[in-house]
Amino acid sequence: MNRAKQDPPRNPSALAHDAFNRRARALAAAAFLCLAAGVGAAQDPETEVSVKNGGSAGFARLVVETEPRGAAVSIDGIRAGRSPLAVERLAAGPHAVLVALEGYREREFILVAAELTEITISLALEELTGWLLVEADPADALIEIDRDGELREAGLVELRVGLHRVDVSRFAREPASFQALVLENLVTTLRATLEPAEFRLSELRASRSAFDPRNAGVLGSAELSFDVSSFGEATLEIRDAAGLLVGSAELGPFSSEAQAYRWDGRADGVPLPDGEYRATLTARPDPAVELADPEDALVRQATLRVDSGLAWAPGSLGGAGSGLALMAEPFSDPPGLFRASIGAALRPGTAEPTGPDLSLALSYGAEAFSVSAAAALAAGSGDGWLLSAALARPLAERASRFGLAATARAGGGEGTSAALEWSPDGTTAASGGFAAGLAAAWGRKGSWLGAQGELGLAAADGGYGWFLSLRAGASVGGAAWRLGVSAEQTLDGAFGPGGLASRAPRVAIEAHLMPGEAPLVLSVACEASLEENSAATLVRASLGIAF
Repeated sequence: MNRAKQDPPRNPSALAHDAFNRRARALAAAAFLCLAAGVGAAQDPETEVSVKNGGSAGFARLVVETEPRGAAVSIDGIRAGRSPLAVERLAAGPHAVLVALEGYREREFILVAAELTEITISLALEELTGWLLVEADPADALIEIDRDGELREAGLVELRVGLHRVDVSRFAREPASFQALVLENLVTTLRATLEPAEFRLSELRASRSAFDPRNAGVLGSAELSFDVSSFGEATLEIRDAAGLLVGSAELGPFSSEAQAYRWDGRADGVPLPDGEYRATLTARPDPAVELADPEDALVRQATLRVDSGLAWAPGSLGGAGSGLALMAEPFSDPPGLFRASIGAALRPGTAEPTGPDLSLALSYGAEAFSVSAAAALAAGSGDGWLLSAALARPLAERASRFGLAATARAGGGEGTSAALEWSPDGTTAASGGFAAGLAAAWGRKGSWLGAQGELGLAAADGGYGWFLSLRAGASVGGAAWRLGVSAEQTLDGAFGPGGLASRAPRVAIEAHLMPGEAPLVLSVACEASLEENSAATLVRASLGIAF
């Protein structure tokens, strides 16, 4: 068993001697005389005393505030309450005030209270402390005190007075817990000996039950993890449904409790076919280490699934959800995928550029739908803003080469053409509304050709109307890069007299890159109006992350 010995408290070493002297000087300065009739009081830096008009005829008013709160306050030996405390009718004359809180040094004051005055005493209580010296075997064991989550090296540590729980641990040793009583300004020694640990093996865990090796970064792999209690090694084998070995790894020798191996779902650099795969871990303890359970075969298994329907490709993220700059994507993101991006936009072709516009977008993919939100601010001029939210529900199977999704979005803005806007003459200062539509495409995530129709209601400049947007897009790429082009034509209609007004068509080209293994996305897009003699070009750049 683990053993511990706690020596009787003794005088602190030279390391703690200066701290003891400081506390003794603070105690000597704790008492002071306060003449509430207006004479100044000698006080330590942690105490504030103020006197002002207050109270009633024949009485003074006393307020006691402490940090921490909850200290017991006694006046002339009689319990008055806990801080913060206000005594409304304190008899004029001298009084002894005692402030006490368990684990903190008591404070005592002598007051001479005058009638029609209010005395406020604010003080920070000094915590009573001592020292705990932990001597561990092995010497490199780590300690945790009172389960505070902080692992420390064994040695001398200053603690508040009282009983403390001390947890001592080290790899390949049995962890142990002890109790130690710390007394004021004294050193308590705790000697802890940890016995060698028997070999134990946890379950084999998978960070993702399903993944797609065609994805980049951590989105295209699964981490297999397990815990061991002592020295040893292990072999990990991964086989397909037919029992064919598709991957293996030798793990160890173990030097820490937590062990992990990341599997990318590939064989010779080529993604494996869709299906279930079984990972088998066989552990071998060091010959000098005993087994905790002699009947344990030390074999653990976990099941993983490779699913190309969970594909994800870097792309735009904005008020219309994920996809291309001007068209929502009908292929769903993997469930549980969270994306965020920050970006800026410039209008280099305008006579008086007001940019850059700053943007923030968030997106989350659930099992049955995906939701996104976006915000934009015209930082250069300070008079433009946009808030929007979008929802997309896939209507086709994830693995299908035909994508179909229902989309809905709502938003509002001022001084920006990116809002859900409507205006008879195609220009607007403020706009907001709601729109819904269908998006369809042929292909797979990353490479597809599609179209979208959207019908909406909007308000602008005090008027109301409807609009119809027709969009088309094409995308090519994979897990690490993507190129896209999209176009939009919108028709505005008014309620009541008036015909249709056609906005200038817009077109956008874009490129997205996910360098390295980290799921960071660099995006650049250029939008332009096809109106004759128009210089309304918008260049966007953003940095995104997916996890």
